[in-house]
Amino acid sequence: MTEPDREATADARPDGYVPTDHSLLRRFRRGSQDAATELYLRYAHRLRALVRAHCSPALARRLDADDIVQSVFGRFFRRVIHGDYDVPPGEELWGLFLVIALNKIRAEEAFHRAGKRDVRVTADEPPEDLPAPHAED
Repeated sequence: MTEPDREATADARPDGYVPTDHSLLRRFRRGSQDAATELYLRYAHRLRALVRAHCSPALARRLDADDIVQSVFGRFFRRVIHGDYDVPPGEELWGLFLVIALNKIRAEEAFHRAGKRDVRVTADEPPEDLPAPHAED
């Protein structure tokens, strides 16, 4: 497991202290929006890269990677508030963010392939029940 990108948080503190994911989660549960911001800054870049690498080209034309990243963080913070997510001391949240993001990508792929929204039909070729556009002479 790789270390999270801690440069953004380390640079913000003159003493070089970098809080753990566990301590940031505790602070967030007590109402600290700064803790939420630190978690976002720590993981958003990696999540964005993950989403770009795992989205099909057809889905990427319909959804921006940032939309999925925002959705992942929204779900994460809502579930933390309800007590559904935690991180043991000494561990990091990357694995949880990874699972949430991959599940979100799969759900979006399925949604955008269903019925009339099928990206394979709407993005690449006209639906079969409509005539193809004719070039004008």
